Amino acid sequence: MWSSDEGRKLVENHPVLAHPFLARIDGDRATRADAIRWALQDRHVSRAFPVELATLVTLFPEPEQRMPLVENLWEEHGSGDVAASHVKLLDALLVSVGVTDLDAAPTPGTRAFLDVPATLGTLARLGAFCYANEYLALLEFPRLEDCFRRLFPDPDLRYFASNAEADEGHTELIEDLIASECRTERDVAEVIAGAEAALDARCAFYDALLA
Repeated sequence: MWSSDEGRKLVENHPVLAHPFLARIDGDRATRADAIRWALQDRHVSRAFPVELATLVTLFPEPEQRMPLVENLWEEHGSGDVAASHVKLLDALLVSVGVTDLDAAPTPGTRAFLDVPATLGTLARLGAFCYANEYLALLEFPRLEDCFRRLFPDPDLRYFASNAEADEGHTELIEDLIASECRTERDVAEVIAGAEAALDARCAFYDALLA
């Protein structure tokens, strides 16, 4: 019923990956301010991410359903090492490039992206989480990592390395859960709709970085 290829192709063909901000990051027009602006805004996403994951855990009654989400949540927190949690690694990246004030206010685009999950039903929320967070990061983050490496003399890139190590496995775990929960074409359509809504909102996230 559910094909992970369908979800992945949705991301790969979505306009977000051709967004002008990411095109700027890819080229020699990128500035240090661009990279820092992204990281300060994605810090809000990184902090909200485990909260959304914990919320998803509560939406599934059976331990078998919860297990991939719980495993993901544990690894998101550094598998018990708080200093290795993704939130802390992003903070370390910012500090390593000279940022002293980490508390930038979220832009309207960041808020729009963070607000999407609460508007969705369970399967749509799962689709948004899987494809507009876990899988999307596999395609966004290498480009951003390259940008930080080019622009700064000694950036702490562990945030990107940790995500690269985890996100493929996390995507597959959530895809397995989606496959087990999709019993009708309507279920499939709900997953796709949730992913599309969150990917569109990620465009708004990047729009605000250019504003």
